[in-house]
Amino acid sequence: MVKVEKYNDNYTDSFNRLYSMAHGNTRANSDILSNNKLKIKLLKISQKIKGYILYKDIDDSSIKDRVHIEDIFIEKNYCNKANYTYLLESINKGFLFKKYKTAQIFLDKSKPYFEISDKLNLSMDQEIYDMKIFLNGYKRVPVTDNVSFKTFKKGRDEYTRMWIQNDLFKGAKGHKDFNIEDVLHEQKQIYFLEEGCIFLKYNDEIAGYAQVIYENHPDTKPYIVNFGIITKYRGLGLSKLLLNHTLNFIKRKDFNEAYVTVDSSNKKALRLYRKTGFSKIGSLGMYLYNYNSSKVSFF
Repeated sequence: MVKVEKYNDNYTDSFNRLYSMAHGNTRANSDILSNNKLKIKLLKISQKIKGYILYKDIDDSSIKDRVHIEDIFIEKNYCNKANYTYLLESINKGFLFKKYKTAQIFLDKSKPYFEISDKLNLSMDQEIYDMKIFLNGYKRVPVTDNVSFKTFKKGRDEYTRMWIQNDLFKGAKGHKDFNIEDVLHEQKQIYFLEEGCIFLKYNDEIAGYAQVIYENHPDTKPYIVNFGIITKYRGLGLSKLLLNHTLNFIKRKDFNEAYVTVDSSNKKALRLYRKTGFSKIGSLGMYLYNYNSSKVSFF
């Protein structure tokens, strides 16, 4: 018999066992289990937990009928189209009608669970490149007198972080403006590194921002995120200086490698990273599951 159950603390060991299978012997961290926005459902077959799905609503009014699948996994012996469909459909219950029209799922082509894309005939909507640079021998680039850097400080720079990230990603696909609650929430996350939040100043005005976070699955890797120069100061070569400063910060932390993810359609960013020495090591596709095409019903 196949059922779907909501996660609760009684299922922690079963969930961690499956999560470890999916992510290379890594237990689910406390951020996942305590995330108020993230929901977890478990696939139960013959009274045993054999799969899970992590999902959340998307905070973007332009795609409010879409759900974001953070993670989905089913044990190999039960990994088939029917069970994947059952799990995906279980999260789409409404009072009278289905809540969502589509589900977005990010899949790493190098991982075993990528086969879900073939089993469900998913269409790719966006591709994200995972890129890496070796820092051995990487050197600091001199900056001019009108360029300087400032490190974020809690209790002082939250509003600066908020407005600059909103400027950097204004108009980007799926972007929703940051608010101060979002900034404060992120500062509590396990990956957050206060000294890894870096502002670039041009003529003593904030002109750019970069952030280094630690990805800990399964080994600690420094990723550069939220990187960019605000609209007013683009075209002055500042992105090269900010990237160089950020990479040297990572190097001073005794890392020999650094990582970044970038949208495959962002040609300017790709040119910058490749010219700096980054190379592609993998890709993550955003695939769409169309609920209207499903023949499974939960009503």
